[in-house]
Amino acid sequence: MKIKFIAAPLVAGALMVPATLSTPAAQAAIPTIPAVSSNTADAHKLLEDVNGRITSLNDDLKVAKASLSPMEVIDTIADLLKQAKQLKAQLEKIVKGVVTFAKSIPARVELFLAMCDTTHTATLTLQDKVQNAHSTVFLAIAHAINVLITINSTPAQLTDEVAALKKAIAAAQAMPDLKPTDVATKYVRAKLGGLIVQVRFDRNTCVINYKDRDTVRLLNRAIIRAGQVRSNAWVRVADVDQAIKELKAAYQDALKTPNKKGAPASPSSCMPAADAPV
Repeated sequence: MKIKFIAAPLVAGALMVPATLSTPAAQAAIPTIPAVSSNTADAHKLLEDVNGRITSLNDDLKVAKASLSPMEVIDTIADLLKQAKQLKAQLEKIVKGVVTFAKSIPARVELFLAMCDTTHTATLTLQDKVQNAHSTVFLAIAHAINVLITINSTPAQLTDEVAALKKAIAAAQAMPDLKPTDVATKYVRAKLGGLIVQVRFDRNTCVINYKDRDTVRLLNRAIIRAGQVRSNAWVRVADVDQAIKELKAAYQDALKTPNKKGAPASPSSCMPAADAPV
C-alpha cells in the first residue's frame, strides 16, 4: 500500500502572522522595534529542533534507500523532509523579525517532531510485525501530515494528532509478530535487501582484490540466490531468515579463504567474524 500524501506546502498563514503596518510612520519604526525577545528565543529553540531533525531525516533516507526499504518508508521520510524545510524557512523569518510568532507554531513543530520519531521507531521495531501494524502507523502519519499542512488547524487539533501518533505506534508494537510459515511482508524482505547491499559493498572492499576467482564466484552466487528470495512476493518468513543466515555464512566463508597469490594482506576490517562458523 503506497500512501499518497497531500503535496501542498505549509502555507505562510499556517505558521505566521504577517507584520502589517497601517502608516508610513509605523513602517519606518520597524528597524528600531525588535520582535518580542521571548518569542524570538522560542523560535530559535524550535529552529534548532527542526534543523536537528533535518540531519537525522537525511541520514534515515540514505539508509532506507540503500537497504531497499518499502516505498512507504522512503516516501514518508522524503515528505517529512519537505515539511521540515517549510518549517525551517518560516522559523527563520520569525527569528529575523520578518513575521511575528503565531500561537500554533510550537504545536506544529511538536507534531512534526512526533511524526519523525514515529517513523523512525516504526522502521526499527516493526519489521517482523504483521502487515496491519505497518498500515496502522503509516495511516496515522498520513493523517497527521494533513492536519499539519491545514492552515486553520488549532493548537488543540495539532496536539491531538501527537497523541494519536503515540497511540498508533503503541498499538502497532502490541500486534503479533509474523510466524515462520507466514508470507513475508515487504518489511521482512527489506531486511534481506539491506544485507544484500551490505555484502555487495563488503565484497568489493574485502573480497574481489584479495581472493581468487572461485571464491568471488561462490559469493556472487550466494548474493544472487538471496536476491531471488527477496524478490519473491510469496516467500515465507522462514525462507527469508534462512537466506539471511546463508548469505552471512557465504560472506564469512569468503573472508576465511586464503588470499590469492600476490595479493596484499587483507585490511583488519576484513577479518572473519570471531563467531563465524568454521
